[in-house]
Amino acid sequence: MSHPAWLGTAALGGVSAEAQNELWTGAVAATAASSVLTAVATDLAAAGRVDDARGLLELAWWQRPGDRRLRRARKRLGLPVALTSTGQPWSRVFDPLTGRARPEPLPVPTERTLPAATVLGQALAARAAAVDAATCEAIRTHDAAALWPLLLWQRDGELPGPDSDAPQAILEELTEPDRAAWMSDPVRSCTTNDLSIWLGAAPPPRADLPG
Repeated sequence: MSHPAWLGTAALGGVSAEAQNELWTGAVAATAASSVLTAVATDLAAAGRVDDARGLLELAWWQRPGDRRLRRARKRLGLPVALTSTGQPWSRVFDPLTGRARPEPLPVPTERTLPAATVLGQALAARAAAVDAATCEAIRTHDAAALWPLLLWQRDGELPGPDSDAPQAILEELTEPDRAAWMSDPVRSCTTNDLSIWLGAAPPPRADLPG
């Protein structure tokens, strides 16, 4: 069961939902190979189970951070791929809502099952909704200190280093929100014409803590 070739037919039709789920469940439980897990994630997304696919890729990424196959699959589904200086997923060490270091890194999931991926996918969807809500509130209240880390997380999945031009790029993209592919529809609907002006007057946070 280590080869992904046999998975590709599951999302093409002609296979019952129950049989599909059994196939994917067995594949995830059988191996930690990124080739298999990314194939399952691709099938899940094609079958409309995008949150489950993201949850599976998040679980796999935390267990094998930096894996190049997982990185490519995560990018296709809009998941961040930033790592800390010690090679950990950025959001394991830092809080995306604030950009601040967590008191302790979050524990790495040890369970590798499709139900665990479903739960994690639901948590990711809830986090994305919370980020959207916090972003819109920061825009409404002109709270640049709160807004900067939220926008940087959504665009790059991390705070920028000392020499990064990411903050300037964000300011330019905010003048034409339709150009910002990283911006969610709820956040895009919250942007205002003067956003880049008042946000640009505030210094953006920079990564200055060890990870």
